Amino acid sequence: MKNKSLLYRFNAYQKERFPIAVLIFTTLSVVLSSAVIVLTIEDSIVNHIPAIIIGTITALLFMFHMRVFDDQKDKQFDTDYHPERPVQKGIINIKELNFLNAI
Repeated sequence: MKNKSLLYRFNAYQKERFPIAVLIFTTLSVVLSSAVIVLTIEDSIVNHIPAIIIGTITALLFMFHMRVFDDQKDKQFDTDYHPERPVQKGIINIKELNFLNAI
């Protein structure tokens, strides 16, 4: 798996540890419900689409940051008790995750 591209390996990682397809919808629902709460009666949610998109992306990036931090912090525990995880199987390593996290 080491000779595969970083994006290919990240895709394998995200499917298990950071399922983007699921997180987009759950995060968007949280952002939308928050937006609806703060809207005034005269206002329309359509007027706030850029803010909703930015809020959703920001929340996703923050969750990814926390996932990478957690994988780094718990590396030894996960190696001992969860050898099936991507970092432990060598699909992707912490250095690569930190690189993606910095981007």
